[in-house]
Amino acid sequence: MDWFVSVWDEDMGVHVYRGGEGFDRASVIEQVLAAGRVIARRQDDSVVGTVGKVVIDGIPVDAIPFGDNGIGDDELRWLIGAQFDRVRAGIDAAHTASHPRQSGPPRI
Repeated sequence: MDWFVSVWDEDMGVHVYRGGEGFDRASVIEQVLAAGRVIARRQDDSVVGTVGKVVIDGIPVDAIPFGDNGIGDDELRWLIGAQFDRVRAGIDAAHTASHPRQSGPPRI
């Protein structure tokens, strides 16, 4: 599963990106969390951006508050996973609705 995280750096006027790949959902969430926490802050610990955008396996996940010190890593792990699952379930449901299963040829 490929992933990437971006945070808007308003001072510099650029997006800061990190990306990678993992072998399963749990490893990807760990990598996304670590990358998001790193790019949300500068070396002097000042905040680049509170919120980052995440894409996992081609699925855009809602904004994640990587730069918010009031939110712990466990809560962010849960949030990333829950939002990814919610968006993926919606995509799967839309795909199923637009491609209904057919039971076979009509009987005459």
